[in-house]
Amino acid sequence: SLGGVHDYLAWNQARWDGLAYLHEEFGAGPLEIDGGYEFNGMYTSDAFMRARGTRDFNVRGAKGWWVFEDAFAVSFLPRPGYVEVARFPYRSWLGWGEGHVLALKREAETR
Repeated sequence: SLGGVHDYLAWNQARWDGLAYLHEEFGAGPLEIDGGYEFNGMYTSDAFMRARGTRDFNVRGAKGWWVFEDAFAVSFLPRPGYVEVARFPYRSWLGWGEGHVLALKREAETR
């Protein structure tokens, strides 16, 4: 269980480093980022539920938990339509070795 806690904290730190990077480098705010359950839960869930007229935390949008806009994202894997702008490493005690969290930016749409 200690290894599991370590790994959770390690990759979660990498995720928050990626979120800070998106904010600092691109000026991305919480309403523009798909930052995962914990990030969007903390920063956008109240506004999201107000916009949907509900108090039910289980109400989620098509883009994920309490995501308004996904111009930016943090993810373990690449996403179609996004470019990687940075990666943040973490180390696993459970045998996964070195991992990383990606900071992503949606590609510009061509019209």
